[in-house]
Amino acid sequence: MLTRMRSGLWRLMYLALWLALVISAAKMTHDFYRYVDRSIYVAVDDSEANIAYDLATYGRYGFPASPVLADMSRLDGQFNYGPWYFYLAGGLVWLFGFSLTLVRSIHLWVLLATIGVAGAWFSGRDRATVAVLYGLGMLYAFEASQWPMARPDILVSGFALAFVVCAGLGALRSRPVYWFGAGLAATCGAFTHLIAASLIPSAVLVLAVVAWGDLRESTDRPSTWRYLWRASLALILGIALGLAMFYASFGFDFGTQWQFLTAYRDLTKRSDTFLVAIGHHLNYAFVYLSPGMRYVVGAVFAASWVLAGVGERMNAPERRVVRASMLPPLVAWTGYTLTGGGYTSYHSGYAVLHQVLFVWTAATLLWLTLWLARQWNPRIGSVVGVVALVLVTAQAGRQLAWQLSADSWRIRRIDTWVSFSEYAAKVIEPLPDGATAWGSVIFGLQAPDRIQMINWVDAMALLSRVPESRRESLSPDYVVLGYPELRDNMLMTTRGPEGLLAKTQKFIPGHNLRLVSLVAATPYGVSRTYARHAGNVDPDRAVPHVSVYVPGRQQWLHRVGPPSPAEFKEVAPVVLRVGYEAEPPETRPSITLAGELPPGPYLLRVSVVPGAGDTERRMITATSSSMLVQTMSELGPEGDFAPYLAGDTLVFLLADHNGGPLSVSQFDNGAAPRIAAVTAYPVVGLLERDELPSRALPLPSLEKWEATTGNQARVEGNELVVTGDGSGSGYQLMSPFVRVRESHEVTIRISMRTLSGRVCTGILNGDGRQWLVTPDRTRGELQFTVDETQAFRVVYANCNPREGSPPSRFAVSPGEILDQPPAATYARRLVVAALHPELEQLDERAGPDVQTVPAGLVVSAAAVSGPIEPVTPEELGYRAGIVTHDAGVWSFQGQAEGAYTYLVQTRERRLDADSRLLVSGHVTKGGIAIGLLRDNKWVSQINVTEAGEFTVVIAPPGRGAYSILVANVLPQGLDTSIVLNKFGLVAKPGPAGR
Repeated sequence: MLTRMRSGLWRLMYLALWLALVISAAKMTHDFYRYVDRSIYVAVDDSEANIAYDLATYGRYGFPASPVLADMSRLDGQFNYGPWYFYLAGGLVWLFGFSLTLVRSIHLWVLLATIGVAGAWFSGRDRATVAVLYGLGMLYAFEASQWPMARPDILVSGFALAFVVCAGLGALRSRPVYWFGAGLAATCGAFTHLIAASLIPSAVLVLAVVAWGDLRESTDRPSTWRYLWRASLALILGIALGLAMFYASFGFDFGTQWQFLTAYRDLTKRSDTFLVAIGHHLNYAFVYLSPGMRYVVGAVFAASWVLAGVGERMNAPERRVVRASMLPPLVAWTGYTLTGGGYTSYHSGYAVLHQVLFVWTAATLLWLTLWLARQWNPRIGSVVGVVALVLVTAQAGRQLAWQLSADSWRIRRIDTWVSFSEYAAKVIEPLPDGATAWGSVIFGLQAPDRIQMINWVDAMALLSRVPESRRESLSPDYVVLGYPELRDNMLMTTRGPEGLLAKTQKFIPGHNLRLVSLVAATPYGVSRTYARHAGNVDPDRAVPHVSVYVPGRQQWLHRVGPPSPAEFKEVAPVVLRVGYEAEPPETRPSITLAGELPPGPYLLRVSVVPGAGDTERRMITATSSSMLVQTMSELGPEGDFAPYLAGDTLVFLLADHNGGPLSVSQFDNGAAPRIAAVTAYPVVGLLERDELPSRALPLPSLEKWEATTGNQARVEGNELVVTGDGSGSGYQLMSPFVRVRESHEVTIRISMRTLSGRVCTGILNGDGRQWLVTPDRTRGELQFTVDETQAFRVVYANCNPREGSPPSRFAVSPGEILDQPPAATYARRLVVAALHPELEQLDERAGPDVQTVPAGLVVSAAAVSGPIEPVTPEELGYRAGIVTHDAGVWSFQGQAEGAYTYLVQTRERRLDADSRLLVSGHVTKGGIAIGLLRDNKWVSQINVTEAGEFTVVIAPPGRGAYSILVANVLPQGLDTSIVLNKFGLVAKPGPAGR
């Protein structure tokens, strides 16, 4: 009986482990499909999805959106990648239709498949412990570190684990077919991306060690030799098949491939030493781990080699298991680490195989430790197994709590970043089907169908080889510049001799380029589409098509409103410091005009006089004060940096302005460049802001805002001017607490002018422990949901690149708050209003001015405004001399008997848990405490001491007998003047109200 109970307990614990893994994987998968098209921004590498599209649509293994690399064609095969990933992706596209999310999801599903492989590979009593450990490790790595792209990196890991399993089975079962699989998997992994080329020698080395061990242990050498020859032949055939598939994908063009690899090596080569390169690769792989866990990575690597060496001294059965389990992953990981020293190009995709092999090796180390312990001493082995099971179960609980308790940074980005599918659709929407275009390859994922997009760099390289007489027929209809080109153009114009747009114009003879479309959204910034045209265009007809994304409303704006009355005047040229560096170098424009504008998106019409003479450095920038100093990422800088040509007199920009001064600057190396005028047009929705009905209220008066210790704030006119410090992220200014009900959607609109330094805007919750909006940039509009603390405060904090920056100085204007309670759906509200009017207000919550006991008590607006069962003089057990009652109104007027004496107390009465005491009125002088007593002791109490209107709702702690008490709270004098307009229990609805 005891044995059965123990066995049942073990099964329950294992079942709980598997269940935790399934829930964790399901949550991660659910989140992945929520965020993958938004929070994982689309990089240039994602354009490789075009290869899968070409395969699925035309059966060609080409890359029409980026047709050359290192001056060699990529239309008939890829020299740097194996075909397996793209054929898999192409098959999915053929089945389900194209979407970038579909192709990116290969990363997720291959990773989940490796967890399934772990569940099948690790056997015995500790299968669940070890397989779940591997699964949790990989799920955490995926969520915390991996960046799922439309790239083959994940398939390298899939093939590597296939090699590990096949080689292990070959060592255990002595069947040549497994070595064939090991050779094939290793070669496919090696040529899926050549950074993993070490997998092939790893496969050869593992077979050599296994062969040496088999010969050493064999009692029948001739039979062993025959098997080893067959195994070696099988490995060679597997390698040969993998090589044949790779080279067949581009027609066995060995010479061109070698030429390509040589050029590609020179293109990516850096001066880093062997050890420095290994360090960079390992840092990319394990930076997501804490410093302590990074030591664990090294310890696992060292301990695994120790166990592999010690295993060769064990008995033959144990030696065989250790060799088969530990040798393949350890050799593969070691080889991959060492070959990284010769590859000085670094990418997050190369980190995935390190992570997979580390976690698999760690799981193998644990499994072998438990298995050997059970072999040597079953009792000790059981104890060690229980300890491991408990630890892994605890980790599963921690990881589940982490996954379920709060959204990841990727989920939080959903509300602020645009879906790339939407963004790309807006960019190419104005273009006709089949139009030819140069520009950002990320918009050519479905080339050559929707538009025939060619990467700008490739197009320029190709057309430069075409005779000028033929360039006319090969010129594109459109030039579509996204963040990669505009980012590089900004750097070329501010630091180099020639801008990108000027280079493009040189290759389109006899035609002009005119801006026809602007699309702006976070995080991709502004994309600019130019059309090739002949002749002149009426300036009034030259206004481009505009699309601006408003993340808080999940809305695209297209209409341009009437011009703003703001006047742009010439000021001293701003100093821009924008680049990849931590401290970017300074650059100064030729001229700057600035104008004061409220927050919001604007179309800027800039009349320019280009500089005379031969120069290609022409650009207009639109920057808010917080954008003047930026260390940018791959996505480029904030703001709009618009190139223009020598013949342009109008330049259009999109500015997502934070409020305050907006600077428009001209970079032009010609003679006497000038900005003649700037006009700002707000980009609006179907209705303009002043047409929209609004319930916005003012934020607390600026006089009540507090500068943090050591900083100064003073009101100057209509602004609060703050002189702060030079800290990296220190708080500079905070508003008073604003009370708002939990779950309410709040919009804050407030303008700020940055005078020096970098200051960002954020929202802290009511206890100051959590950011509702992180202060990572300056915002004129902040949108958030109030949490259980039922309050927030606006915070201005430094966002300097380092400590010791110039002191912050900024000016804040009065702001407003729009408080939107969580409402029932429109359909429900309409049905209730029409069919059940008595229930119409039950779902509407009371406003933030209602104080509750306990805090967070949900109170409906109907309860506050509806009838009550009033407390009458007849119910009182005590009444002070200064208390009067007239027509339902209670007044406390005069000198109280003491600072904390009773005013009125009712006799005890039965209250239910859903009873509510409602007290509302006005305090002119003094203060009171309101609450419930049981056995003459406070059980619920709230103090009202501030002058003005108040409303209090108190819930009893449970069913029972209570008396209602109102007492004095007068620490600074006994004068009292307080009126209670409502004093009683909220009336409960009758049958009709239910």
